[in-house]
Amino acid sequence: MLRYKRIYIGSRCDNNCKYCNYKVSNITWLDTQSVIESINERDSLGDSVYDGILLYGGEPILRNDILQLVKEARVAGYKRVKILTNGRLLSYQEMVEQIVNAGCLLFEVKIFGSNPDIHDKITQVSNSFIETVKGLRNLCENQRKKFVCARIQVNRDNFMDLENIVALVIDMMVDRIIISLNDYELSLRVLLPHIKNSINISILNRIWILTEGLRFCNMGGFEKHISELYSGEHFNNEEFVYAPGCNDCVLKHYCPGISSKYISIYGYDDFKAVNESNILDDLKVLNA
Repeated sequence: MLRYKRIYIGSRCDNNCKYCNYKVSNITWLDTQSVIESINERDSLGDSVYDGILLYGGEPILRNDILQLVKEARVAGYKRVKILTNGRLLSYQEMVEQIVNAGCLLFEVKIFGSNPDIHDKITQVSNSFIETVKGLRNLCENQRKKFVCARIQVNRDNFMDLENIVALVIDMMVDRIIISLNDYELSLRVLLPHIKNSINISILNRIWILTEGLRFCNMGGFEKHISELYSGEHFNNEEFVYAPGCNDCVLKHYCPGISSKYISIYGYDDFKAVNESNILDDLKVLNA
């Protein structure tokens, strides 16, 4: 598994997203020295150490020390440096070149809609869609080899547009797509058909697509597209519980449970025990 040491840099951002997980943070900006100290702490991961680092929280590229932090990570020995970004400042080609030259070749860019009406409604910032799309195109069109992931954070305001967003980023020739569920008031019954359509669109276009926040019993044949299988991490802070029938699930050992917030709204009906699975052997190998 490729696992990244995750360093939270604060909540300051040039978007004001309705569903942001970082708004509750009282850390508007972590100072440079604190971030550098975190970078240089080579935390253990089992018998080894992380060889990749992820800078996230708010908008990292707003920091005037972002190039310094990327360079510090490379000097510290991390082979991979990744930035989770809204991509707006990457609409400037010079910024793309500076960050790439500093040593960051992996980018996850958050996008919320296939058009300004949907995207800007969620970010609550006019013209943010135009800048994010330009940033994605700059990353994908730049000649130096990079790995570009489009992160689609799906919610009540954009789930019906999901297939269109997927088609848009495929047209940009991104390397990977992640559909991340970060709105537990959105019913899985209305969401899952759009998730499965989007996976099929990506498969047809030979683009690797993953989901985040969904469980094995939700996926109906698309279990190998669950990103947590490969990262070993769960990126939200929700309290998880198990449904009454989960003890009979052959995949329970690999499942963190269900969001208690979702259960409080919709109950357990959307979650059923998996009686048999053709990915069980693969999971044993991944987790060996």
